[in-house]
Amino acid sequence: PIPCVPCLLRLLYDTRFEVFKEFCAKAGGGVDPMKATPATIDKFLQQLQKEKNLGKSVLAGYKSAIVKIQSDQKEQAKAENTKAAPTATKPPLPAKPMTRATITPVDQKPTPPAKPPQVTAAKSVSTTQAMTPPPQPKSTQQPTSQGRTPAGQSSQKAPQSRDTTPQGRPAVQKTPQ
Repeated sequence: PIPCVPCLLRLLYDTRFEVFKEFCAKAGGGVDPMKATPATIDKFLQQLQKEKNLGKSVLAGYKSAIVKIQSDQKEQAKAENTKAAPTATKPPLPAKPMTRATITPVDQKPTPPAKPPQVTAAKSVSTTQAMTPPPQPKSTQQPTSQGRTPAGQSSQKAPQSRDTTPQGRPAVQKTPQ
């Protein structure tokens, strides 16, 4: 079976932290790796880069491992301290009795009873109905044919000029020759 990702990550972090512990024991002058300062961690990363020529992302992985294990250890120690010494915290203060000021009204008129809120049925309107304007009727004008007129009928209409073409370009004005 393949180990879980958090298990593999923990194994990688532990392996990298062991390398840091060795550095602290040798070159760090006996520094406790759990209490190592950021300066000590930086010295370790510089040495690691010189010795093994590691890339920035790998060095960042080493730093993440060290910081993570240090913070986990601090949280664990803090949790153990709070369980062992619960009397170290201050006991809660007893609640003080609440005293209220007495207000005497100047003019004592009876107040009318409160009216219950009026409930009305609201008509449900969808947002598309409320927001969309009614459709405009389409023009029923028939396009005129440009063919010949029937015999006996003369065409009384003068040709209409257009300002623009159907494509939206300015129309070229034709002048009669």
